[in-house]
Amino acid sequence: MHSNEVVGDAVSAELTALLARLGELACAEDAAVSDAARVDRIALFEQIRHRDHIRPRRAGGPTSLANGRGVCARGNYVKEMPGWHTETVHDGLGDQPHTVRTTTPTGHTYTSRAGP
Repeated sequence: MHSNEVVGDAVSAELTALLARLGELACAEDAAVSDAARVDRIALFEQIRHRDHIRPRRAGGPTSLANGRGVCARGNYVKEMPGWHTETVHDGLGDQPHTVRTTTPTGHTYTSRAGP
């Protein structure tokens, strides 16, 4: 057996153990979450289809976590229509959660905050 194989086997064993531990933690977390919250979480992830630039790239918006969010396809297309405006209120890098404000053509505003 070559030294590469020994190292590869050791890394593989460590990775397998780490993944098993992460699986245990995920199961423990899931056990602590109510069924209603679990359903909400699944519904949320099923709806997120687009990775959106809050400030569009064409307007100089960077591709970054602070300028990004996950949205449904409809929400991403609608915000591109005339009169819609999105802005980052908090970038999520400090003690405030990532927060985005959306303003509709009629002037209504909606604030979206990232969960814990």
